[in-house]
Amino acid sequence: MVSYESVILAITAGCLGLIATLVLIPVLKKSAFKHQILSYPGGRRNHEKPTPLLGGVAIYIPFTVAFFVFYFLEVSGRLPFGKVASSQMLSLFLGATTIHILGTYDDIIGLHWTRKLAGQFCAVGILLLGGHTITTATIPFVGLVNFGWLGGPVFLVSILAIVNGINLIDGLDGLAGGICFFAAITSGIIGLFKGDLFVASIAFTISGSLLGFLCHNFPPASIYLGDGGSLMLGFVLGTLATSSAAISPGQRSGTMGMILIPFLPFGIALLDVLLAIIRRWVTGRRIFLADSDHLHHRLMEKFGEPRKVAAIIYFFSALLAAMTLVLVLGPRSMWSVSFILGSGMILLFVVVSMLRLYRIETLSKTIENRPHFQFLSSYHSFMSRRIHRARSFEELISLLESGVRDLGCDFVEVYYGQNTVRKWMVQQKLHEGAPRTEAERTFHGVRFHVRWAFPIHESETYHKYLLLTWYRVLNELEERLQSFSDGSQLYEWLTEQRYVRSILSSQQAEFSNHVQNSAIQDYLVHSPVPFYVVTVNHNNFEELRRLIVSLEPFKYLKKLIIVNHSSPESVGNPVASFPIQIIHQENKGYGAGLNRGLEEISEPNAITLLCNPDVTIINPEAMLEAIEYLTQNPEVSCLIPTLVDPRFRPTYSCRKFYTLKTLIASRMPWFKNRPPEFLKQHLYIDRNRSDPFEIDWGCGAAMLFRNSLFPHPLSFDERFFLYFEDVDLCTKAWQAGFSVVFFPKLVCLHDEQKRSHSQMSFFITHLVSMFKYMNKYSGLPRREHLTDRSRN
Repeated sequence: MVSYESVILAITAGCLGLIATLVLIPVLKKSAFKHQILSYPGGRRNHEKPTPLLGGVAIYIPFTVAFFVFYFLEVSGRLPFGKVASSQMLSLFLGATTIHILGTYDDIIGLHWTRKLAGQFCAVGILLLGGHTITTATIPFVGLVNFGWLGGPVFLVSILAIVNGINLIDGLDGLAGGICFFAAITSGIIGLFKGDLFVASIAFTISGSLLGFLCHNFPPASIYLGDGGSLMLGFVLGTLATSSAAISPGQRSGTMGMILIPFLPFGIALLDVLLAIIRRWVTGRRIFLADSDHLHHRLMEKFGEPRKVAAIIYFFSALLAAMTLVLVLGPRSMWSVSFILGSGMILLFVVVSMLRLYRIETLSKTIENRPHFQFLSSYHSFMSRRIHRARSFEELISLLESGVRDLGCDFVEVYYGQNTVRKWMVQQKLHEGAPRTEAERTFHGVRFHVRWAFPIHESETYHKYLLLTWYRVLNELEERLQSFSDGSQLYEWLTEQRYVRSILSSQQAEFSNHVQNSAIQDYLVHSPVPFYVVTVNHNNFEELRRLIVSLEPFKYLKKLIIVNHSSPESVGNPVASFPIQIIHQENKGYGAGLNRGLEEISEPNAITLLCNPDVTIINPEAMLEAIEYLTQNPEVSCLIPTLVDPRFRPTYSCRKFYTLKTLIASRMPWFKNRPPEFLKQHLYIDRNRSDPFEIDWGCGAAMLFRNSLFPHPLSFDERFFLYFEDVDLCTKAWQAGFSVVFFPKLVCLHDEQKRSHSQMSFFITHLVSMFKYMNKYSGLPRREHLTDRSRN
């Protein structure tokens, strides 16, 4: 009989798991987005947007709390836990922690399957050292078998099978969580009836956690278990089901019953593993390489709705759990036998039906395609090694040519923004009469896009595996691209001459088809007003070279004016297709340098790009639109473009005027990734950036300036040696009745140093400039006050 105290204990454990998980999941979602621990769409994934992968942590934490609470009670002697020794309990926790860390690490950076399998061996090894094993079991048609020393290897294989079965079935919203929920409930109930309160408490804690997790994971899922969750759940629940150290499914007094009984709750997952091994061997695919032919993928093709597939899997998981409970706890009666036989017939029908899902192609067709599958496996292995040996951005991008050369793509195109960076096309298309499938992929973190087109092959299975192989190559390529953590190689590659030439050649090719359209050709070469660029150099030779290269597409650029505040050697003798004027003068500050450059421009209707030498223009085609906007809106004093860092992440280039609150908060490092609402408003973070809009002030690293306003009413105040000269200029613009506008379409890359955040001397200069600004305007001005004064 189950005691009242045991039931209360089980309910408490379940509620602990449920509440803890419901509280943890919102926090873990935010953390996953912050640290980019996400599952991105594409390949064999069915979701449409990036989804967090830290759901397993929300189950591991309640499991850890429950373990230490009940472990303390057992060690202190306040609560007996049956036959489980302390070493066996502790090894379960240590093994679960090991495999959870392994899986989470795989979610973050991705591990090769060999390393994952080695980590799983280590985790199971901890269990074996703690005393977990299989001692005896009843084998059909053989009888009772004492495994002896073979118990350890059999136990190891059993746990690995369950762990990887749960991991493989975790490919559709809610599947793995639902299967594990029924397995945990089964272990918990049997633990209660067998008097093993440790197993019961752990199992009910996990089942409660899974119930809370499924509230967020049932289709459509907003968070996933990740490998950290699926591996850990398979490990813990598999141990409770098979180890002789626990009194759970199929075990009586440390002896396993019918050897198949502990595996029943995991029947769907294990069937999927078995089918995966068989089909991969028959088709010539690598056994340990994932594909998109699992049971849930086939069921999705059959029913089309994730919820229907989840409901089907849940029904049969519940049926398997009920069979386990009847076999272990039920009385030996006609009713029990009838239930087992009836359930067995249903399961036999299910297995046959699932096998029929794979009869899309005949065996002869499958064998005919076997060499092609083997080639795709070899291709992926080769490309994986090439990607990891690559030492430059150029080398990595060049590997995409293999899509055309080896896989039969019609074309592969790499582009950033509207600019084609690389493009490869096949000379003669394969299967010309076949329909085509076109797709594209964004490389997250480096902001590049890849487009391609494949012919649709007659063999549906082969076509799916071909696309999956291509997606795997893209995934590994993206990870390798992101390994250039400082972005310097990407930055160098983008701003080298060959990148600019690729832009120009693609533009020339595009416009050569429209030779008779002179308006388009004029749009490339002519500007409605004179256009100049002014920059201030202070030992920025490399940055200056990149800026000059990025200005090559501007055939309408009248002159680049470089005001040099350092030695002549730091400028050199730059050569470009446009005139370059170099002015050497004493370093009087950034604003003074820009003023000196503006003095060289005599046309009052000119438009000038004032920029740092560490700025490069990413999309030159947008510059003419910005110039025309400024020309057609005489009330606008200057335009502020979108600024991105070397990894092409937007920076805060437009802001509201400072208040004391935002001035302090903007210096707080903990607000960098999660700014409060008032700081979001200050930085215009939630503002729609599809069209131009007015801002209080913009970053002086790059601004398009109207020369007719220089030197009166607008020039840079030379009392600001460095910092706040841009804030002051925008303040004077609003004070004089002119506006400042953010122009999001024009994008400039800014290799910002932020020395005021890292070097004390620059930080002091920043503070001095801030106090000068506050003294000049008797505090911190607001835009409405400035515009009121301009009207008066």
